[in-house]
Amino acid sequence: MIAFPHFSANAIARLSQHAAQTLDLTLHWEVAASLFELNVFAEISLANQFQEQTEEIFMGNASNDQLKRVIETRLGGVASFVRSMRVAPAGQESSDWDGVVHLFDLKNHPQAKRAYAWSSPIRGGSAPRYFAVLHMDRVNGPTEAVKAAAAAMRAAK
Repeated sequence: MIAFPHFSANAIARLSQHAAQTLDLTLHWEVAASLFELNVFAEISLANQFQEQTEEIFMGNASNDQLKRVIETRLGGVASFVRSMRVAPAGQESSDWDGVVHLFDLKNHPQAKRAYAWSSPIRGGSAPRYFAVLHMDRVNGPTEAVKAAAAAMRAAK
């Protein structure tokens, strides 16, 4: 099998056409086999991307609608999505988690006007755990919401 590591699929196709016209038929079939391998590789790559995106959905990236329902069910009020923010550990004490937190405005809630929500896989599994934290007292941002949820989980153990 002939390898063409630095050629694009178009270049290999043109070479294949040229091989069919000027060289012997064996080279043409080897080039065609290389094209087939490129096509199979592209299909496998697309399948892997789809699998990664699907896993991402189930492993911690809940939709805004799912999180809205979590907030309204667990905390009360009427939630409306505002924006998403990344929470990543900047130092050792910064955060217990690395992911995306969604900020919601709250209406008709007696204690808070905002809430934070996110999902994260349960340790050792693939099922998501949903978190919802009110914006009040020491919780005045997404990082503090994650820290508060982590502290509550540690206290519950």
